[in-house]
Amino acid sequence: MNKLLVTTAVSAILVGTTHAQRPELLVTMGQLSVTGGIAEQAVAVKNNSGKPIRLLWIECSFLGANGDLLSDGLASITNLPPGDIGYVSPKTPHGEGATRAVCRVSSVRH
Repeated sequence: MNKLLVTTAVSAILVGTTHAQRPELLVTMGQLSVTGGIAEQAVAVKNNSGKPIRLLWIECSFLGANGDLLSDGLASITNLPPGDIGYVSPKTPHGEGATRAVCRVSSVRH
């Protein structure tokens, strides 16, 4: 699994492993699955901040073997208390041939 620490003030692309100065979110990307043309990327987010997150958006770009963008997907996590983990699976119906996803935290509201 790929892991990334991000702060809520900065959007970050979720590939590889990176550490931020003030980690408030621990984001873990799980398995990418493609079934019947629908691509879906499993993502887990742990709220390491001291305050609840009312709404968090994860955006994923689904890429083919040659790196071309096939489509984008968006999903949200709501009401994530401090210390808890939320799970989401951004997906697209246009993901036939997807071999990887590049995801980012696009918005966080406390």
